[in-house]
Amino acid sequence: MTLHQRRSVPTGRFEIVRGEVVPLMPTGDVHSDVEGRVYRVLSDLEEAGLGLARVGEVGVVVVKDPLTARGADAAFLLREQLPHRTSKEGYLLTPPALVAEVVSPNDRASEIQAKVLEYLKAGVKLVWVIDPGTRTVNVHLPDGNARTLQSNDVLWAPGVFPDLSVSVATLFKGLDRFKPVPPAQPDA
Repeated sequence: MTLHQRRSVPTGRFEIVRGEVVPLMPTGDVHSDVEGRVYRVLSDLEEAGLGLARVGEVGVVVVKDPLTARGADAAFLLREQLPHRTSKEGYLLTPPALVAEVVSPNDRASEIQAKVLEYLKAGVKLVWVIDPGTRTVNVHLPDGNARTLQSNDVLWAPGVFPDLSVSVATLFKGLDRFKPVPPAQPDA
């Protein structure tokens, strides 16, 4: 199924994978908190005139036929990517320079990895996988290189924001007030 063949868009939280609507579980309080902190970082970059920040399951078309549209927790389009293209439903057709995914307790490692690979294959320059359970950020690049950042590191965004100087700990500030967050589920 292509984007133009979809007659209606379902309601609720979902992704479209190879033309099929896949319902998603609602995110929790910790996920929402971290996603908001990511947006603050990206919003500051938008305010500095570097591009356009998006947050909240923004649809990113990674394959047009059969349609696969992933819901990114946050995304950033660089100034040179603007104006960007969207589908009639509002999904991004222009691959963002950066996509951020916040890991939830019900996420499976293989599903997260599949999304990362889809984003990169579609032309995304950089994917951050942010894990509140381990308080780490895994940075994925199109050439297959990846790097794990700990709380005491600085966010790394080569080729997108080379001068970024925000501490990884900023994304996890205040999480101690929540119950402990389990890491993503290993594949069975």
